[in-house]
Amino acid sequence: MPATLARLQSGFDRLTPQLQRAARWVAEHPDDACFLSMREQARRADVVAPTMTRLARAIGYPTYQALREDLRAGSPWRSGEFSAQARRLQTTAKGAARPLAELERVQEGDIASLPRLNTPAHYAHVAHRLLAAPATAFFGVRSCYSVAQHAHYLYAMLVGRGVLLQESPWSLHESIASLPKGTLFLAIGLSPYARQTIEAARRAAAVGLEVVALTDSELSPLARVASARLLFEAATTSFFHSLVGAHALVERVMAEVAARGGRRVIRQLRQRELLLREAGVYWSGGRRGEAS
Repeated sequence: MPATLARLQSGFDRLTPQLQRAARWVAEHPDDACFLSMREQARRADVVAPTMTRLARAIGYPTYQALREDLRAGSPWRSGEFSAQARRLQTTAKGAARPLAELERVQEGDIASLPRLNTPAHYAHVAHRLLAAPATAFFGVRSCYSVAQHAHYLYAMLVGRGVLLQESPWSLHESIASLPKGTLFLAIGLSPYARQTIEAARRAAAVGLEVVALTDSELSPLARVASARLLFEAATTSFFHSLVGAHALVERVMAEVAARGGRRVIRQLRQRELLLREAGVYWSGGRRGEAS
């Protein structure tokens, strides 16, 4: 029996009725407890969200996130067995319609979790580092490559000193070694964590680069390498983790950069806009060179 479920079972009789209700739901839905947002879990357990935090503390965890991390350690998702989640999706008691119908609301919860996971001071610190660094390297592999690409694109518009690293194993270490001194290394990763991302972040730290992580847990191996981190949730009712929260986090960070970048950011954006117009990038009803 997983350690979390054993704690719930051994301490159940000492819990209040509300905590027992929450504990019973977690014990009956351990997979959902791993990845759904705390607010969504509380709704399904028919308790208020703070009850989940009180439950975690009552059975010996400092936070509900720590409880979920303990559950995740034995989850099929940890090893990337998404087929198990797809099978579960197909065999849900009420059929596939219910989890699919709930997907949008769960994704909204991923976005809504950002202010709970990250304080304004955290955003301000990362934005300051992005503006102060002589260059920023962005790295993410597999599903997180799209998040790294998104971050790099927005940063190029605002600051213009970024590089999007590729995941080729034979060239990645050389690419990291050749980065200018003082480069900020921004890495993106979520469970199940890609080995290449963790090794790249460790390599960057070893050569003296500052590492910033966008990840799904304070306990992730990526967060432990980083000097600063911002968190997102990847809760879903589908077969694959959601990247909605990660992309929303990127937009929030870059909005902070735009707000704090002063004239330098405005100048960079104007130059970018002029370049796009001259290149005829935007469709304008058949006439080239005009932005839509």
